[in-house]
Amino acid sequence: MALGGIAVSDVAIQTAAADNKVMPGTACDEGDEAFLTNRTNPRFLQSDADAQVYMCPVLRDDTTDDLDRLIVSVDNQVGGTGSPGDALRCTIHSISPDGTQIESAQAEAISLGLATLQFVLTDFLEFDKGHYVLQCDLHQNDRILQYRWRED
Repeated sequence: MALGGIAVSDVAIQTAAADNKVMPGTACDEGDEAFLTNRTNPRFLQSDADAQVYMCPVLRDDTTDDLDRLIVSVDNQVGGTGSPGDALRCTIHSISPDGTQIESAQAEAISLGLATLQFVLTDFLEFDKGHYVLQCDLHQNDRILQYRWRED
């Protein structure tokens, strides 16, 4: 009988823990022309266009938990030259259930090469029963490797 009680305790502890998820860059959809996206390598999604917008799903399995952290792994092949629009930029959007309200936070990779974009969302407005979308603006040969997040 004591063994059954331990199993129940373990389950309760597991459900109270943070919920971590990882998605490959290939899960993202192009906002423009599909033929300008290279999906031939399962390790990443690569833009073959000069500038392309990608929308990436962020699964929210508990619609009352908060999105605590979002990390996007990218490969910046263009870099930021200081001109507007040159940086590889990602934005997380929190959208209300009826779509009338939106909260956004943005991060960008300016240096060339592999980069980690981190969103710490402590003051981020989130909507119960709403949804999240990750938007990334890539230039030619930029890549999204993966993105991961945690709900608390």
